[in-house]
Amino acid sequence: MTISKRSLLQIVAAALASPLLSIPAHAASEAAGDKAAHDMSAMPKEWLGTEQIAMLLYPGFTALDLVGSQYMFANLMGATVHLVAASREAVMSDTKLAIAPSINFANCPRDLDILFVPGGSSGTLAAMRDEASWALSPIAALARTSSRASAPAH
Repeated sequence: MTISKRSLLQIVAAALASPLLSIPAHAASEAAGDKAAHDMSAMPKEWLGTEQIAMLLYPGFTALDLVGSQYMFANLMGATVHLVAASREAVMSDTKLAIAPSINFANCPRDLDILFVPGGSSGTLAAMRDEASWALSPIAALARTSSRASAPAH
């Protein structure tokens, strides 16, 4: 018996999804926002940070670079993570995954601790060459004048 690549992927996807089908009602309720995802009220005050983190979205970014890093940043106790783009419209990644920004350039805090720019290939190169959008971006201006520097995702 031979199995096609598509059939194998369907079997793997079903196996990975099966634990999700048995989520207890209280877990589904928490996931829906009925309870704070990270209740930090019991944590010592000195454990909590106040970091402001902006993660830039641009057409053609690599979703894996964004999502893995966003997960890590979002789990920093007390940190606020902003997904930032020129508008609040969904931005398409290099693999056609649409991500909705949480804030636009104009409303992004100026007191950022981290400005994160995900990698990519042709979309990243196009974004780097698009001087008009960079000139309009207060985040880019902040990055150019900031005394803080961070390493690129790659």
